Amino acid sequence: MSSPSNQLIQTGAINAEKSLASYATLTPAMLEQAMINHLVKDAEMTTEQATAFANKYSVVVQADTGWGGSVTVFEDRATGEPAPSIFNRFDEFVSGKLATLIGVDDLRRAVPVERFLQHINRMAGL
Repeated sequence: MSSPSNQLIQTGAINAEKSLASYATLTPAMLEQAMINHLVKDAEMTTEQATAFANKYSVVVQADTGWGGSVTVFEDRATGEPAPSIFNRFDEFVSGKLATLIGVDDLRRAVPVERFLQHINRMAGL
């Protein structure tokens, strides 16, 4: 039996991998080899990582949110269970829109996006 902290680490690693895969342009009808190619090219996964991911998951849907992100729903090939992932291009959205308004050239250095999102999550009670 694994400890709660090991389970948390494993869940975090799985979610991180799904988030990374969401950087790739994927479609539901995509063949496994095409998915591997996109995972390597778009998400910058290694061939081994992309192959393992494509063997484990298929794509149900990938949709642009319209607010600087996308939602990709993967499906575990073995269990058929959905495995959603949200890829947030919030930093790109903010750096393009907000930087223009406040005159900051490199918003990533001025306001680390991760800290900002953590702050929003804490405010929302997540």
